Amino acid sequence: MQILCAAVPLKPLAPTTTLTANQVIFDWSEPVANGKPITGYKVYIRRADLTYVIDTSLCNGLDATVTANTQCTVPLSKLTAAPFSLFKGYGVFIKVAAVNSYGDSEISDAGSGAFIVLVPDAPVNLANNPSKTSKTVISFTWEDGESDGDRPIIDYRITYDKATSNFVVLDTGIVSRSYTTSVALIAGRTYVFKVEARNSVGYSAISAEVSILAATIPGKPSTPTTSISDNNVAITWSVPDDGNAPINGFIILIR
Repeated sequence: MQILCAAVPLKPLAPTTTLTANQVIFDWSEPVANGKPITGYKVYIRRADLTYVIDTSLCNGLDATVTANTQCTVPLSKLTAAPFSLFKGYGVFIKVAAVNSYGDSEISDAGSGAFIVLVPDAPVNLANNPSKTSKTVISFTWEDGESDGDRPIIDYRITYDKATSNFVVLDTGIVSRSYTTSVALIAGRTYVFKVEARNSVGYSAISAEVSILAATIPGKPSTPTTSISDNNVAITWSVPDDGNAPINGFIILIR
């Protein structure tokens, strides 16, 4: 008679979690199997209320590939949503138990390493830059939102409505907080712009809109003339180019 000396696996070492871009990697080491092959793992993920749950839709430790690699990759967005509801700055903690045909090992100590980061807040204070905006070019600036999500902002994405209310991406990879159009614009039309900020996690929400008229300041008026009629002085001048925006008045200086 042969008797196999075997038991449940030994307790695994504490696992680790690592943030990479917009994903969190769960890693652990295979413990001593104790005579029977390890057939899977149970992975416990900590929620914001400090309780641990198994969610096989995120990390199925009984999957053959996961078992072989002792690793899961989980979208960061899943950990910030219910039922985990982890906020910015929270650590991502997990525990692991190994499984063989004799049962489950003792659950490991909690392990971590990754901390929750988020996309930036939407840019704010979009404003026309009148020193550069003209009949055919529009220039505007903006400021960063309150938070960068704990990751440096990489660049910005610009969308506009083509003066038709149908928004499309105008440009990406903008690294400064200002933008000047290079596409053909129609003088005298109003265009609407929005901006998104991007960090290593992803793009922010879209900013509030800014509407800017493709126009510039009026041209220089011609030299005025004066004439006397009875007890009055008449001042006349020619209306200059309006810069594609209606002239709403004149300032008259008298020496």
